[in-house]
Amino acid sequence: MNINFIDDIIERLTQLKSDAYDAFGHLNSELLNWKPSPEEWSVAQCIDHIIISNEKYFDEINLIIAGSEKQNAWKNIPFAPKLFGTMLIKSVNEEPSRKQKAPQVFQPRASKIEEDIINRFQLHQDDLIKLADSCRDVNIFEKKVTSPVMKYITYNLKDTFTILTSHEARHINQAKRIIQLEDFPRS
Repeated sequence: MNINFIDDIIERLTQLKSDAYDAFGHLNSELLNWKPSPEEWSVAQCIDHIIISNEKYFDEINLIIAGSEKQNAWKNIPFAPKLFGTMLIKSVNEEPSRKQKAPQVFQPRASKIEEDIINRFQLHQDDLIKLADSCRDVNIFEKKVTSPVMKYITYNLKDTFTILTSHEARHINQAKRIIQLEDFPRS
């Protein structure tokens, strides 16, 4: 089960990497940073948000792989990780039913993002794929991860990878909807 799940996650991450490049790799800085309105994100901000969000988990996952993860009391509450994992998976559904404001810790770094954001995403995705591949011998059902937003929210490593891939798909879809808008500048 562990190996099949990791294979599926790697396949999904690889597909998302390809989707992002195919959809946005040809866009210049102006198009990547175009916003439908001042309150909404650009394509570049969507991609930057994915990178920022994912990277918040890297250190803890690396500690789990090394066998030196930090423990906290919240990880030991029997029902909490399953409950929180299920709730978060539903909240980052690829096709959201409603808008959600990203927590401050996950906000894009700037309103104007450098043109190399798609290349940075490609490299980031390679790092995430390597991280997932390194979890083949880890019990992804038992190992717990703490939310970067709230320390009392924990979920297992399997749910963490499901959350990350669903979240990526959600924001790549959001960015695709931006370039499909009637007002989006055509080059």
